[in-house]
Amino acid sequence: MKITVHSSKPVKPAYGGAVSAAAVTTTTADDDVVPLTVFDKANFDTADPADGDGHADNDDDVVVIHKVHFSREFISKLKTFASAGGHRSYSTLQCVVAHLWRCITMARGLDGREATSVSIAVDGRARMSPPVPDGYTGNVVLWARPTATARELVTAPLQHAVGLINREVSRINDGYFKSFIDFASSGAVEEERLGWLRIPFYELDFGGGQPFLFTPSYLPVEGLLILLPSFSGDGSVDAYVPLFSHDMDTFKNCCYVLPDLS
Repeated sequence: MKITVHSSKPVKPAYGGAVSAAAVTTTTADDDVVPLTVFDKANFDTADPADGDGHADNDDDVVVIHKVHFSREFISKLKTFASAGGHRSYSTLQCVVAHLWRCITMARGLDGREATSVSIAVDGRARMSPPVPDGYTGNVVLWARPTATARELVTAPLQHAVGLINREVSRINDGYFKSFIDFASSGAVEEERLGWLRIPFYELDFGGGQPFLFTPSYLPVEGLLILLPSFSGDGSVDAYVPLFSHDMDTFKNCCYVLPDLS
């Protein structure tokens, strides 16, 4: 199913901002129209429910999960490559995701003209004004979705992919979150999911001491990346990467290889 948000209905903002109104355009019978108040267009492609388990139609083509361990030294080099020729540094999350995005695209062997995107959970606690208290237990997460053609992504240097991610993440700002408050008030949104890289799993103590190891459960959903801080606590990152079995060898051959500067 494809959900297309073309424009907004006049909704009274819950945060006291101005009302933005525009006519809702006509869509086909296969599309659902939902209101949006400030940001006028968004497209979300969701998986067919029949394929929701992440498996291909071919029973022999199953999803396998590979755990990738990125050492602190590897991540440091990635960040150096991503910042080459620029005037700023990028976050660990953005650099690791950019690298994995490129590797997965190479492994899938997509046609160069085909579009590929990555969805990144953005925490709005520090982005909203006034900031949301750290102790707030509700979900303050929206998604950034940088997109590129497969050819653009794999032929351009790493800093291009990181730049795409950085621009989209930066766009999810205070105004975007407050617009989404109105969007959510329409009842069109039922749930969102949360990124895990900054969750302090190894600081949890329910009375028996802190955990020695935290791992996600088995989630064979093709392309669903889970990034976790390594149990070593030295700044390294573990990535759980589910891909179709026929793509995994190619992915393994490139995921530990530093990209070229050119």
